[in-house]
Amino acid sequence: MKNLLILICLLGAACPSLALDFKGVVVGAHSTPESVESELGGDSKTVHCGSGLDGMQICNGYTTVAGAVAKLNLVIDSGGQVIRIDLHFPSAFFERVEEAVLEKQGKPLKTDRSQVQNRMGATFTNISHQWIAKNKTTLTLTKYASGLDSSDLYFGSPADTALFESLKKQRAHDL
Repeated sequence: MKNLLILICLLGAACPSLALDFKGVVVGAHSTPESVESELGGDSKTVHCGSGLDGMQICNGYTTVAGAVAKLNLVIDSGGQVIRIDLHFPSAFFERVEEAVLEKQGKPLKTDRSQVQNRMGATFTNISHQWIAKNKTTLTLTKYASGLDSSDLYFGSPADTALFESLKKQRAHDL
């Protein structure tokens, strides 16, 4: 049943009208580096933006999510539209972030559970929740993202997916 809902959602018919934003910065909406630095970096000025590939603006730094310090990567395309907000935070805060995201976004469209293993052979249950908005923007929350110590909260637009695919093709023959 969930696969049918995902298919319907991807076809654009019955997706929830989620506002996929982080602290007022909306994926798929226009923004400026100055507003990103102000809204996400706050008075401490912990987020900085600069020029990136093909006229894009790349914003990196530190912010908080549900009280956890998170490493931020945000991309604004050459037209001024936010296409990615990616937050990495300690997995010890996953449940706190999960609770906040569930409260804000409601039940995810899809939840996957899988087993991950550390170097000593111990296994842990990884959890990945996914929400898909009507404009096909996705929100993914993953407990163990790049290792057992790091969780990820990713907001991505279809333009970000296309960017990843384009870069992947370019790198396919980079030897």
